[in-house]
Amino acid sequence: MIYVLEMQREKIANSLQHVYELLGFKKTAIHENSWKNQLGELQTTIDYELKVSDFCNAKLID
Repeated sequence: MIYVLEMQREKIANSLQHVYELLGFKKTAIHENSWKNQLGELQTTIDYELKVSDFCNAKLID
C-alpha cells in the first residue's frame, strides 16, 4: 500500500511541475535529499522563478 501511495504522490508532483512550466515558471535549482519527511525519508525540492514576461507569454492553451 505504501508503494502505491508513493507512486500516486510522484504522479501528482510531476503533474504540478508540468502546470508550473505551462504558467511560465522556470526551474532554477533542484536540491536532492534536502529535507526529511515525517517518516525520516529524504526528499527533493525544486526551486522555480517566475518573471512577469514569462507569465504573460505563457502558452496556456494549445
